[in-house]
Amino acid sequence: MAEIDSLECVVTENILKRGRSEGWVPTLSKSKYLDGLKCQKLLWYQYNAPKEIPAPDEAQQAIFDAGHEVGKLAHACYPGGVEVDFSKGFASTLEQTRQLLKERRPIYEASVGAKDIYVRVDILVPAEDGTWDIVEVKSGTDVKDVYIDDVALQRFCLGAAGIKVRKTQVLYVNNKYVKRGPIDPQQFFAIEDVTTRVAEALPFIEENVSNMKHIILGVKPEVAIGPQCTAPYVCPMKGVCWAFLEPDNVTELYYAGKRVFSWLDTYPRIIDVPAALLSEKQRIQRDAILTGKLQAQPALIKKWLGTLSYPLHFLDFETINPALPLFDGARPYQHLPFQFSLDILEKDGTSRHEEFLWTEASDPRPALAVALRAIGSAGSVVAYNAPFEQRVLRDLAEEFPNERTHLANVGDRLADLQIPFKNFWYYHPLQHGSCSIKAALPDLYRNLEIPDGGAAQREYFAVVFGPKANDPGERERVFAALRKYCPQDTLALRQGLALLQQTTNAH
Repeated sequence: MAEIDSLECVVTENILKRGRSEGWVPTLSKSKYLDGLKCQKLLWYQYNAPKEIPAPDEAQQAIFDAGHEVGKLAHACYPGGVEVDFSKGFASTLEQTRQLLKERRPIYEASVGAKDIYVRVDILVPAEDGTWDIVEVKSGTDVKDVYIDDVALQRFCLGAAGIKVRKTQVLYVNNKYVKRGPIDPQQFFAIEDVTTRVAEALPFIEENVSNMKHIILGVKPEVAIGPQCTAPYVCPMKGVCWAFLEPDNVTELYYAGKRVFSWLDTYPRIIDVPAALLSEKQRIQRDAILTGKLQAQPALIKKWLGTLSYPLHFLDFETINPALPLFDGARPYQHLPFQFSLDILEKDGTSRHEEFLWTEASDPRPALAVALRAIGSAGSVVAYNAPFEQRVLRDLAEEFPNERTHLANVGDRLADLQIPFKNFWYYHPLQHGSCSIKAALPDLYRNLEIPDGGAAQREYFAVVFGPKANDPGERERVFAALRKYCPQDTLALRQGLALLQQTTNAH
């Protein structure tokens, strides 16, 4: 056990410092290292002006929370382990890890410091001949390139600290897993050995770390906006760094790709870009800005409208998609409907509204599947981005065979209102390159307490299955807000269809 006794896990006070001072040496964590690979400016801000970095929004925080839940479940794949207690600070985590290494048992959140690097290993598993396996747990459903850089830094740090690593693995979510009874961790996860890929990244780490230290200790670097702002994840500084852009700048071009960043100096505005460099849809977008007027192709719209048949059923679902399946028959991240809004419009102009909202802490799907019988056996079922509704209906039909015939019939009659907008047969300059229904009809969504589907999902989960489930006031507030939001989506479908009809009538 000599390698344990010589473990370089003595942390200088540098790691505990929060401010700059003479002789200060920055310590890199996994997240900071990945930030440095992504953007030098982001790295600099993390150490020199962290308060200027916007806090995670609710959507991002929900992703973090899901990752935490998945990480806890992963411990069950390696039973008998001990989790390092982080409550007493960095130095304590390193000493705890040093002692646990001697016990040769799985360590959850093993903490190691070496060469001005501090890493926490999700799961460190004892292997043969005194070696260890690194298991990185991810809440994604495949192994992404950024995971390799993450694990490579861990492998480098452990090696520098004298801990012998046999192999490195990524444990990720198996999205084919179907819950039947208690979640089976062994089936919930898939695992991939990334030892070879990590080995290819190791030779670059020391130089990367050295360069990052110079960046942190230097003046704020100037970094042009680019693809790194949104990939492999959206940078928290994006809103700050992109604030200089004017409306209708080239980054708003529909499906513009990476090339627009090289255009910013020469063609800062969409109207500056030569038409020859643009796709057909992008030229329509440019013409809309130049004229300030709606661009429409009435003949194509009319042809699409001709495929619809009355009565028209305008349908919209709200769903939750938790990483850990809540109900039998559900998969990780499967979209499970808890609410729908349905407007039924007859050819004579008469209409009626139906809706469903499940408020109990149980599976909403059985009752919702039955409630969908409100959709008649004839007439088009209009949705926006209909493949989403198609998937929800298909999943319901598979799980509830008594409703299968009706649900399959509904799915067969789906008509996608997004088609005319996505094809730019109807495009207004105020859409700014987006073909979403909210971009086409923004006034409908102003001043709503729940403004979008992501917020609906988070709010519902919190008051039904989450921390606010026992708060009657919060439950009443959220359910009232949901009853306003979801019907607004079907109203938007009706108004979107009316826009198309008016366009053809005007021509």
